[in-house]
Amino acid sequence: MSPLESPSSWEERSRAYRTDCRSVLFRSLPPSLNQYIHEWHLRKVIAALAPSHGNGHPRVLDIGAGYGRIATAVQQAFPGARITGIDAAFSFVALFRETTGGGAVHANARWLPFRSEAFDSVIIVTVLMYLDPAAVSDTLREIIRVLKPNGVCILIENNKTGTNFYTLFGLIPRIKSLFHRSGPETGGRFFAFGEIQRNLERLPATVLSMSGCPGFTVGLVPLFAAAKVSGKIAAGLLALVRWVDGRWDRFSRLSLYIAYTIRRNP
Repeated sequence: MSPLESPSSWEERSRAYRTDCRSVLFRSLPPSLNQYIHEWHLRKVIAALAPSHGNGHPRVLDIGAGYGRIATAVQQAFPGARITGIDAAFSFVALFRETTGGGAVHANARWLPFRSEAFDSVIIVTVLMYLDPAAVSDTLREIIRVLKPNGVCILIENNKTGTNFYTLFGLIPRIKSLFHRSGPETGGRFFAFGEIQRNLERLPATVLSMSGCPGFTVGLVPLFAAAKVSGKIAAGLLALVRWVDGRWDRFSRLSLYIAYTIRRNP
């Protein structure tokens, strides 16, 4: 088990929040902001899978599947898809089966218990951040191994530059720590811009696209304040942010998250 992984804390969160976004996203964000992140993740996943999953019965692996947050949307978008979830927390495995009706496996992403070339696509959203560098490399290697040739992986991870931008280079967390002693949201590490690509250079894989949510990242602090004051104001600002992110998502360097669409080479 990687030292950055803490399955016991995820077991606790899954029992506390079950199918609420707070079980896998931010516990301290207003619900409307967590919902925006959730919907942005879904848009990126669906867009990456759409070119190859419109018809047929593709096999999809959801790594770090949680309670089925992503998988349920994929099922709705691609009714023929056969989705398998994998998670390091037993309680999330049970919730995934309950929520999606699909199969789920308790396992570590570093050693995927599947045969090579078993899946048409792989989804992995904010999982690598909880692994140490060696485990990140191993997990990416395993993802490419279980993908069929020309199969697609949609990977979403945090981005250190974007994180620094919205936290004012760590100033905001320090201020919060003076008033709240609950510790970090979920722990984990931050990826430097380009770090994911460097890990993929040694593998038979190609990064087809990268996109971010720069509008949400730049506006997160005022969005947080607006959500505390007025839901209507926050909703108006989020509509503007959604418009910005839909048109300027190529500016991923300034983004809290980056979505990578990766293809296994033939």
